[in-house]
Amino acid sequence: MKERTFAAQDYTYGFNGQEQDTELLGGAVSFKYRIHDPRIGRFLSVDPLAPEYPWNSSYAFAENRVIDGIELEGLEVVTLSSISFAPFEKFGGGFIGDGKDRKFGDDIIRKKGEENFRIGAHIEIDIANEEKKGQSLETTTSTHGPTGETAQSETNFNGDVLFSNNELWFQMQGNDDALFFGVNPGYIDVKVAVQFKMKSRSVYQVTGQVYGDRFPANETYLVDAAGNKLFLGVSAVEINNEAAPFWQLLGVAFSGISKFDFYIHFDEDDNFKSVLLKDGTEYTIEEWNSKFEKLSPSTPTTNGTNVTEGEVQTDYDPGIIFREVIKKYNDGKFARKKK
Repeated sequence: MKERTFAAQDYTYGFNGQEQDTELLGGAVSFKYRIHDPRIGRFLSVDPLAPEYPWNSSYAFAENRVIDGIELEGLEVVTLSSISFAPFEKFGGGFIGDGKDRKFGDDIIRKKGEENFRIGAHIEIDIANEEKKGQSLETTTSTHGPTGETAQSETNFNGDVLFSNNELWFQMQGNDDALFFGVNPGYIDVKVAVQFKMKSRSVYQVTGQVYGDRFPANETYLVDAAGNKLFLGVSAVEINNEAAPFWQLLGVAFSGISKFDFYIHFDEDDNFKSVLLKDGTEYTIEEWNSKFEKLSPSTPTTNGTNVTEGEVQTDYDPGIIFREVIKKYNDGKFARKKK
């Protein structure tokens, strides 16, 4: 337009949310790892991840979607961890617990005989490129105090860890191998269903739920590349008594443990910056995690957490999860990632 001027000369960000370099002819755009020339819709240097994507041009922008595409820098790798623990000195007729002072958010202790968990799994995923990078399980020592019986109790995946279109599902199980006069309390069973959706270059929506046995306590959280933890949800033991594991761990487990739906804001280094709820409320990572860390894992009235549009409810107890909600995971019809 004739005589039109740019009103905000001091504002240096523009196309794709990246910083503009007006000193270069055409106004180059400075991405984190290379420079983009908007006149030709191409990068001026080779994509450092080019060897992993041989079907794409090493200079292409957003797979040649130069109008509506968003260039992903491919570093939004997070680890999803789900840990179940018994926050008692003893439980279930004399089994050694994970410590009466065990709290949500405590670092995992793996030293043999001093472990502070029952079962645990870690799934490393690249949410920018929709790829599962790795998976691992935790092993703990199971000890029955009165008999002195000790055994290594391993966590196992019941079936495959499924990851497709940024949607993750897995089921982990574990049991106390230190038998009490030949009686095994049963399997601890936890199922995790999580989906990530990109809303902008640095904001992802995370939606999902954890369900299974409501004994013992459970905490499910994400960890970024810098080691920062971000809670998705927690649940306390449903009933706190010696008989609880003998009947709560039997049969098929479909009880609601925790539920969540919120946004994660990443900083320029691809680490957690803040949490955004749907009503616009924003929390620092420290403020967010404190909402979960202050809850008691051994108090049944805590129940589980449910992140709603504007708050974190701490009385989440939906009873049995509707089977149709989880049918696509349990009947083997999970959609595989398209080639």
